[in-house]
Amino acid sequence: MLRLAPATMLVFGLAVATCAQAARAVACPAAAASAAEDRTAKLADWPAVAAFHDRFQACDDGAIAEGLSDAIGRLLSHPRPEVDVLRRLARSHPGLEAFVQRHVDASLPDAALARIAEQLPSRCDARSLPLCRRLAGAARHAMAERPGLSPASKAPS
Repeated sequence: MLRLAPATMLVFGLAVATCAQAARAVACPAAAASAAEDRTAKLADWPAVAAFHDRFQACDDGAIAEGLSDAIGRLLSHPRPEVDVLRRLARSHPGLEAFVQRHVDASLPDAALARIAEQLPSRCDARSLPLCRRLAGAARHAMAERPGLSPASKAPS
């Protein structure tokens, strides 16, 4: 078995992190990152999320990812989440459903996660129900990452 000195492991770890950061910088140039960050605050509907996904998915990291999660959480926890629109868009935008599901994460406020987990399936039409159940499952998974948070304890009425 190969044993490395702690200093060698530290240098190796920094090299890997630097390479990963460089790969993201190439995939998402500074100008695109700036535009993507500005757009996250303006994601008010599913067509805007789909357009963002198509144009800026390589920039899905850090503050941009947090902004995306916030926007997607707002859309899904809205009293009228329009998941049927998301479902239709996902058919013509490969990867969109997984992108949205990935942003139903532990960075969302407790109340939003609880609302998505508990109420989203009841707000979906029959064709969108499987998608709603997957998104609700993602919210439950995110809630499980936080101690003491359960859907029943946080869902607003």
